[in-house]
Amino acid sequence: MGFIEWLAGIKEPVKPNNPLQGMKINLDAESRMRVQELMRIVESAGLLKTMLKVTPFILMWQEPGKFSKAFSIWNSDWDAICSCASAVDKIKRNRVELICDLEIIRTSGNEQYFWQVMRILYR
Repeated sequence: MGFIEWLAGIKEPVKPNNPLQGMKINLDAESRMRVQELMRIVESAGLLKTMLKVTPFILMWQEPGKFSKAFSIWNSDWDAICSCASAVDKIKRNRVELICDLEIIRTSGNEQYFWQVMRILYR
């Protein structure tokens, strides 16, 4: 995994010990919609986290003059910015677990096993 992937929050695909490898799972229409919703949540959480990291620096460099930039750097609440960025992962995890839990209750067989594995992979 390269620096760009790490910065963007992209994880390497699970290759060794992949519990879904070789399984044929037929997802119904509602499960396919849930998978798309899950992917949107993961993508938007990554974008939101990146924006939370970049925005303070963009706002800082918009300030005119050296003194105001230094004051902006000194006056910024870096702890709050970090806690907001780390909260994105918690929110994403809660949303993914909610979707997976609802689908685990609704489905059965291989489809239910698929949702159980998805819940574990996105922890």
